[in-house]
Formats: sequence, C-alpha cells, structure tokens
Amino acid sequence: MSTLTKFRQAYNFYLPLSNYVIALLVLLPVYPIIRQLFLSGDTAFVNTYAHLIKQGSSTVGEWLGLSQQVLLNIFLSHTQLDTRFMAFWQTILFLLGAIFFRISLDKRLIIALSGIVFFICFNIGRWLLLSFAEIHFENYSMHLWNGTLIALLNFGLLFFYLIWWKKNYSLKRLILSKLKVSAITLKRIIRNLLLLAILLIVVQWITYTESVPLVSWVSKAVLWCAQALLALMGYTTYLSGRYIYTHEAAIFFSDTCAGIELMIIYASFIAILNGRYKLLFITGGLLVIFLMNVLRIGLIMVYLIHHQGQYGLPFNIHDLYTYPVYAVTFILWAIWIHFFNKPQA
Repeated sequence: MSTLTKFRQAYNFYLPLSNYVIALLVLLPVYPIIRQLFLSGDTAFVNTYAHLIKQGSSTVGEWLGLSQQVLLNIFLSHTQLDTRFMAFWQTILFLLGAIFFRISLDKRLIIALSGIVFFICFNIGRWLLLSFAEIHFENYSMHLWNGTLIALLNFGLLFFYLIWWKKNYSLKRLILSKLKVSAITLKRIIRNLLLLAILLIVVQWITYTESVPLVSWVSKAVLWCAQALLALMGYTTYLSGRYIYTHEAAIFFSDTCAGIELMIIYASFIAILNGRYKLLFITGGLLVIFLMNVLRIGLIMVYLIHHQGQYGLPFNIHDLYTYPVYAVTFILWAIWIHFFNKPQA
C-alpha cells in the first residue's frame, strides 16, 4: 500500500478533524506574513477597510448631527488605523468558524457575509460611541470604553463558537467514537475550555484598560530582571516607567508584551487534565515563560546598543519572543502529557 493511499485512508477515517489539521498546516507557515500585513497600516487592504469605517462613521455621524471634522480630528488624534481598532482578528476567527460550519454552502456564505456586515457596523458604531464620549464626558478614558466594547465583542464571538460546537455533530461523533473520548470527559474539556476563554477575555480587558495593576507588576518585574541581566553582562541601563534605556537605545515595554495570556493558556491546559505534580509543573513553566521574556528584552537591548538604537533585523521584534516561547510551551506540554498526564489512583 502506497504512502498516498495510507494518507487518504487516514484522512477519510478522521474526517472532519483532518480538515482542521490541513487548515492549520496551511495557515501556520503564512501566519507571520498575514500578521505583518494586518498590523501594518500601509497595506491596501488595511487602508481600504479603515477608509470604509471612517467614511461610514462620518456619514452616520453627520446624520446624527455630529460634525465630520470633529469626528475626523478625534479619529486621527486617538486611533491608529490598525487591526486593534478594526477588530480584524475577531473577523478572521468568525469567518473561519463560518467556513467550517457543518451546514450547506449557501448557508455558510450567508453567515459569512452577514458577519462581515456586522463587524463593519460594529466598528462604525464603536467609533461613533467613542467620539460621542470624547465630546461629552470630561473624564473620558478611551482605553476603558474601547476595551469594554472589544470584550463584549469577544463574548459574542465566544457565543457564536458555542453554537458552532453544538451544531458540529460530525466532529463530536468523531471524538466520541474514533478518538475514544468519553462523553463525560468531552463535556469536562469543553467546560474548562469555555472557562479558559472567559478568563482570557477578562485578562485582555484588564491588560488593555489597565484597570488592575497585576499585569503592570509583571511588566515591571520583567524590566527589573532584564536590567539585572544586562548588569551581569556589563551593560549599564536605566528604568523610567515602562522604558529601559541607555544613551544609545531604548525599549518601551507594554502590558500586552508581558505574556500573561500565554501563561494562562499554558497553566489551564495542564489544569484541565489528570496527572501528578500539576502545581510544580505549572509554576516551573510560568517561570520559564517569564525568564524567556527577560532574555528577549536583554538580547534586544544588546542588539540596539551595538546598532545605534536602530532595529534592522528582517523579522518582527515581537517574534523574537513569540515563536520561541510557543515552541518551548509546546515542548513543556508534550513532556507533561508523556510523563505526568496519568490518571490519579
């Protein structure tokens, strides 16, 4: 039997799981390119979408009696035309869910198009609400208002995926029968994943709005440790707020760079499984993730010091941490599953 025949048999046996695996194998290699295109405000796609939102906001705002120039001034002074404002990632996740919905093609197209219209309307409504708050409230905080709206959007997206799961009978049958997972275990896993998703949304809201200083403390701890590491390497650096700097270079460390979300995902994955030494393995893994962040800041600072404060590497500065720490996280998970994920007596 040829390798291709075996692959086809395995593919057919594990449908529809095979479709998701192939989609991941296709998307993961191009993810850095897609991410860079979406994060860049100079691409035609991002600019077109931003222009559509801006024009829609101006049109609806004028109809409501708001000055177009006021809207434009607030838009340009407070908001970057990037994926964070336009809810790109939520849009992509919704479209992926629509594509893999186990319903007819015409219904999937209707859901996808309806979702695109909804996200455009959401962004227009969000911008108008933020503009209204900017004009009428003296103690207005854009981070708080915008972060709360995004959290509500994420909860809506989570509700959509709950419906997606309930309608995906073929995937549930595959997991229960061919993958030999009991109904009770599957229900517990879904419940824990739901709790994890809710926790991540809350953490994102806390991080973006800066409502609780816990994330800020972690960020400052990373900078303190990075400064100590650089001192051991013979470099004198200074801290000022979220900046670590020398006379030659400086780095701003935001709360979103602290890796809190990855820490929660790592810890939750182990917590939902059976096994021994959970607390010890979770603590050790969190420490590894933290130290890798410290090492990243230290290495970037050394690079900047020796290149007159200019970053000229061919890949995104965040990828220096993102991809290596993801790889280490998967290795830690693999070690846990292989050696420690055993039913407790």
